Amino acid sequence: MGTTFRVSIFDENRKRAIEQSEAMLRIVEEAENQLSTWRPGTELSQLNRMPPRRALPLNPPLCDLFLKVRDWVLLTGGAFDPAIGRVLHAWRIQGAGRIPDAVELTEALSQSGFNRLRIENCTLTKDVDLWFDTGAFGKGEALDRVVAAAKERDFSPFLIDFGGQLAGWKAPPERHGWDARLAHPQDRTATSAIEIVFPDGSISSSGGSEKDLIVEGRRVGHIVDPRTGSPCAAFGSVAVWNVSALAADILSTALYVMGPEAGFRWAVDHQIAACFITSQPPSTRITPAFQKLLPPHSRIGAEQSATSASQSVKSAVSGTLP
Repeated sequence: MGTTFRVSIFDENRKRAIEQSEAMLRIVEEAENQLSTWRPGTELSQLNRMPPRRALPLNPPLCDLFLKVRDWVLLTGGAFDPAIGRVLHAWRIQGAGRIPDAVELTEALSQSGFNRLRIENCTLTKDVDLWFDTGAFGKGEALDRVVAAAKERDFSPFLIDFGGQLAGWKAPPERHGWDARLAHPQDRTATSAIEIVFPDGSISSSGGSEKDLIVEGRRVGHIVDPRTGSPCAAFGSVAVWNVSALAADILSTALYVMGPEAGFRWAVDHQIAACFITSQPPSTRITPAFQKLLPPHSRIGAEQSATSASQSVKSAVSGTLP
């Protein structure tokens, strides 16, 4: 998935810890071999190449994933929709970037959208020649598969950092959860400002970053609003905790697409643990569910103006232990 994978395992038996870490990496590689849209032999690449109205049987895990994705597309009102590969290509988001004209963008939108996919009895059919992109959920799905294996095989406590998304399994020795810090979207070396402690589950974050491009003097963000086909306006970052890494991955993207006002209201209404960092004006807003993740000494109100915090909180998250 074009990113780093780091794992910390707490086990007195070094050999067992190494075996478990290798097993985790194999699970992630298996997910990559199924979900990558870059590798030509994967099922997702096959889906992207498949012409419209041709049926593609889905294996049970992939069928289950597609049904979950469909549910999230509906629940978020299309703020999350991975069937926008043609729109991303029009902007060259994964390349040097470009500005498509209105006609080209309209055409790309007409060939996009999960509502133009049909899933019946684990058989998928495209109504148009759309392309799928797994950037907003691939890491989360891979992490959920690792955690599922950990439960089945009773792995030792571990913390994974998968390209900035964290997943914890069991609490480390003599701790109630995993410590993490949110960090600044534009400066990954900035001093961490907001500390959290989370139980089993995952922390994912989305925001403007070094992935954004400048094309013809215009900022082209790497997160695109599936509803309009245009890059999202930069405002800061959103971090989400959820017991499911897939849900955390999806929700951090969807809430960023919704924006700091609509996204915050949606998160509160749906009892999502989310933290919104805005740069203009500098502020930090957390939902009641996210409040529970803050250590007692650092509890803040549901909305707090925090210039220093917003200047030192990054969109990626890094795990630490005292």
